[in-house]
Amino acid sequence: MPYAPIPCERVIHVSALFTLYDFRFATGYVFRGESHPFWEMVYVGDGAVDIGADERKIMLTQGDVIFHKPGEFHSIWANYAHAPSIVVITFACDSPGMRFFENRTMRVLPQHRAIVQAILREARETFGGALDTSKKIVNEAHVGGVQMLILLLEALLIALLRYKDAGEQAEEAVERHEEWKALDEAVKYMRAHLQGDVRFADVCRHTGMGATALKQLFRRQTGVSPMAYYEQLRMGEARRLLSDVGLNVAQTAETLGFSSPSYFSSRFHRVTGMSPTAYLRATVEMDEEMVPQD
Repeated sequence: MPYAPIPCERVIHVSALFTLYDFRFATGYVFRGESHPFWEMVYVGDGAVDIGADERKIMLTQGDVIFHKPGEFHSIWANYAHAPSIVVITFACDSPGMRFFENRTMRVLPQHRAIVQAILREARETFGGALDTSKKIVNEAHVGGVQMLILLLEALLIALLRYKDAGEQAEEAVERHEEWKALDEAVKYMRAHLQGDVRFADVCRHTGMGATALKQLFRRQTGVSPMAYYEQLRMGEARRLLSDVGLNVAQTAETLGFSSPSYFSSRFHRVTGMSPTAYLRATVEMDEEMVPQD
């Protein structure tokens, strides 16, 4: 029997990747702004930032993503007490489907965050080490690394294109409000006890939620379990203490209640993908390349 090819409409086709950063801005950092003839995606992994986009100014918090279209002047301010962790990807894409992302700010879902994490893992394998410097050398032994990054980016963009429209999101707002109140209470409790003295039962007791309901809430809204999220918060604070406060590894481990610097280092590496000393070296390199403006 004859075989007919299955038509494939390239809804999103990324033709080039320019930069890919994953770094933590120092509190008070200001990037005065730039524009360029290609797309830029900014994703907030932790903390909060103010973003300028032409005449608009938008506050982004953890889980938010914004797209800057080609030619759009954009800037960034890390004005808040908690130094933000930011992923920035610049790329070329002339597909008509990209019109959806013009002037677009979104709060991503757990499945989208999973793709972002896959991009970061692939980028570390492709370029090696830290992703917070412009000095990137492709690891030729990692076959197809840049191509895989482009494929993952296309997958993320298509997944976001499929995201529910604003009207459907509005219908769910009331239901989500109660969930976010409970989640906010849990996260506030965790942030107030970053010294390692939080147990899952403590969070349940503080929020008044049962164990199963709380686990489901965190999985639904953050993509991880409550205690995994707590560890992410502790490692976010560890990065702040290392890069902003200037504590060394031993001091940071003690401040956060770890039994030893070596145990802290192993947990830090598990969450961030790099050791505390490698992170410190990377932040020094970033500071040399990206000097805060007065």
